[in-house]
Amino acid sequence: MATGGSEAILEVRSRVLELLNPGRQDTPPLVFLEALLAEHPHSLQALAHLVSRDPDGEVRKWAMALLATPRQDTSASQALKRRVKKEATPLLLAAFEDPDVPDAHKVYVGPLLELLGTRISRGRYVAAFRDFQEALERFQTKDLAAIPDDGEVLQDMLIQMKLIRERARPSAGALRVAIEFGLHLACHNPVVGAPFLAVTGAIAAESPRHRPEAEVALRAVAALRTPRAAWLLSELARWPAADAWARPLADDLTASGVAPEAPPAPPFHRALVSTVDGSGSRSLALFFQARNKEDLDALVLILNDERGIKDAWCAYGDGDGLELRLNAEARAFATAPVREPLARELVSDALAVHLKEAFPVPGQLLLFRPWLGPEPSEPRARAPQLGPYGLTDLPRGGDLAAGSARLFEDPIFGSLWFSGDEAYEFFRTAPRVREGRRRQLVEAFLHGPAKLERERLLRRMALNLETEALGGRSAKPMNRLAARTWLALSERLTPFAEVPYVRKLAQHAAEMISENVARGFRNQREVNEAGPF
Repeated sequence: MATGGSEAILEVRSRVLELLNPGRQDTPPLVFLEALLAEHPHSLQALAHLVSRDPDGEVRKWAMALLATPRQDTSASQALKRRVKKEATPLLLAAFEDPDVPDAHKVYVGPLLELLGTRISRGRYVAAFRDFQEALERFQTKDLAAIPDDGEVLQDMLIQMKLIRERARPSAGALRVAIEFGLHLACHNPVVGAPFLAVTGAIAAESPRHRPEAEVALRAVAALRTPRAAWLLSELARWPAADAWARPLADDLTASGVAPEAPPAPPFHRALVSTVDGSGSRSLALFFQARNKEDLDALVLILNDERGIKDAWCAYGDGDGLELRLNAEARAFATAPVREPLARELVSDALAVHLKEAFPVPGQLLLFRPWLGPEPSEPRARAPQLGPYGLTDLPRGGDLAAGSARLFEDPIFGSLWFSGDEAYEFFRTAPRVREGRRRQLVEAFLHGPAKLERERLLRRMALNLETEALGGRSAKPMNRLAARTWLALSERLTPFAEVPYVRKLAQHAAEMISENVARGFRNQREVNEAGPF
């Protein structure tokens, strides 16, 4: 080991022992690791030594957790990830292939090396053990049975298996490895194995290429014949893509007398929803009481008015921090508190989009689905409620949208410009015009592709008006103007192309799309994925 030797190992070990104190386990692992590195420059080598060679199983477990943290925590820097791999991997690999290191240690060292990016062939992997099969069976019998029925642990396992939090969809290989692990887990720990296999199956069902893996995983869930397995399958029976296999399996369990029973859910505390951005996306954060009853867990759903639920993830123990960050980072959107029934309605509305468009629901949502209540999912479209604006009492007339150009200056409404595929095609194929004739091009756009997005604009304006009302801001002059403009557009009191707000949106769209097309983008999705330049 590098400078520091056994003295550094002992110092780091004493710090790791602090994590055995339940009072210190609330410290985020990444925070603990960064503090450790600040105190001891050779902490990563010391942790690698502890993972592979320390006789205390609890010390090995926490040392492994600290080394794995930068790969699992999305807030960890790339520099830290590279440093862990560079400094810890050589010692871990040496220990993995050292015949004096017990097999019981190697069953943890091997997966950690894989997580850090070191690929080991099957032959080399097995050869590193004195008796690989015996070590594997001992691990399955003892350690798999000890995995707690805890959502955070399940989420961590799915991350380690590279099924979630990856930029690309999981590979068939990753799914097969996860299913093999899930089958062993279910044999020794069916309470945890059922949701692990069900979520894996739901993730596989997102892609037509992985439907065989989905079928294998969901059949394994049904084979458990437990109330929890029945609930998971009955839930998936209502999800597009997964329903083809889940519905008959769920029906069979019900017919044989296995009554569905949802996993336990934490107590609901509060919820927060944001306004819609220019892509039609908004965040819905639901806060629940954490297991320690002091902190909050936050379930975050990214909802899109055309795609349904785009993402789902949980910040365990950091609900208050996430809410602060959500509000602090708000620039082009605002947030509002919502009651539990409305939060569930918003999720049902998003599920209705999946049902209508036959889009698969993100598989990881099933991991947190019990938090939304034990009742079956009911996809149900809803209309935004604009009662606080008193629109029914407003006198109708063509002047309702007068002065609406000011809405473009408001970040909540100014971001709702036209960006559909037809708009991109229009500017991609439009002949080049001089600046003086640009106005004619915008006019043609207003009466063509922009008009096709009328209903989408109305829906997004209504969603933002509703959110502003939920936040107690319906009396703001800008919101009152937006409500009047929405009414003029929805009831066609003013021709679409003559509404000042619409004209400003079209002018901005013409500038932005022309620039994006010149940069080689074919649609707004490509622009969003590329990020800022």
